[in-house]
Amino acid sequence: MTWRTPPRAAARERAAEVRALTHRLEALYALQYAGDRTTRLAARVARLEALLAALQGFPDAMADAARRTCTCTCRHG
Repeated sequence: MTWRTPPRAAARERAAEVRALTHRLEALYALQYAGDRTTRLAARVARLEALLAALQGFPDAMADAARRTCTCTCRHG
């Protein structure tokens, strides 16, 4: 037997996750507004924005963010 989350519970969990991500993004945006222009902060913002977009129905945003923020030498972007 497989266990599945009921649709309403899944929607509530998704909404709570969106609220939490939005709250974290607002804090990071405040840091940027205050003058923090570090690459690390920009990468964190990009990853959270991509995660938020994926939760809102745009899963390709995750791959796009990985290509934009990757600092490895594989050159997959």
